[in-house]
Amino acid sequence: MVIGTVITPLAIITLWLNSTLLNTNQYVATIAPLSKNQAIASDLADSLANRVFTQVPVQQEISAAIPVSFQFLAPILTQELKNFFTQETEALITSDQFNQVWISLNRFAHEQIVALLTGQGGALVTKNGQVTLDLQAIFDQVKTRLSQKGITLFQNVTLSAENNQVVLFQSQFLAQAQSFISLIAKLRIILPILALAAFIFGIILYSNYARGLFWTGIGLLLVGIALIIIIAIARSSFPSYTPNLSPTASAAFYDTIVRYLQNAAWITITVGLILTLVFFFISRREAKS
Repeated sequence: MVIGTVITPLAIITLWLNSTLLNTNQYVATIAPLSKNQAIASDLADSLANRVFTQVPVQQEISAAIPVSFQFLAPILTQELKNFFTQETEALITSDQFNQVWISLNRFAHEQIVALLTGQGGALVTKNGQVTLDLQAIFDQVKTRLSQKGITLFQNVTLSAENNQVVLFQSQFLAQAQSFISLIAKLRIILPILALAAFIFGIILYSNYARGLFWTGIGLLLVGIALIIIIAIARSSFPSYTPNLSPTASAAFYDTIVRYLQNAAWITITVGLILTLVFFFISRREAKS
């Protein structure tokens, strides 16, 4: 029982890591809801607006278009235009139409990450060793929305190389993880089998199978509770790994990424409770007989 209790959380985490890190379809299904998250949308919108207004001399364009006597309005109009640009970008990102673009962007990015993790090459890595997500597809749709509302200032603008990417991960850490990822791919099959075998063998060792079920249930309860605690502790330190996201957006990203692991923890707790209740039910029947 002790061996099964020790191996089970490792098996659950290994299965989750494998499906999230190495399975692009599962990863895309995991992060798909993030495009609807207001904190994530706000961060992306601010990031894109800052990049565009850094590259494009908007205030100069506005100054050239208004009379000299109204030049004092140029900074105010520039800020108002930037605010409007940000609002339109947020509206786009949270729209149903954008969800497919979001999925495509993240599918491409994840395929590059998987290639890097598995040592297959082809990752989109910058000279600074960073894996990035392209913002040009978002900008293209924002330009269309603005153009429909009469704002054509950005119509012929293409984001420069330094502005069209938002950093996802540092590739140095990912490269170091290649051997670890290879191990996960192997253990995702071995550990669940070992955990199941340990619990079955533990139950068989008991002359009273019901008591074996009881201790199995207790073991699973402990596993589930331990996973919930680990998830909560990791949540507090996660923002340090996402420096380009606000604390709110980072928390939303973390909660979305780990939700399947959290579900697995609660399922483990539920199974543990059921086995414990089965033991008490069987014991009660035996006591009456």
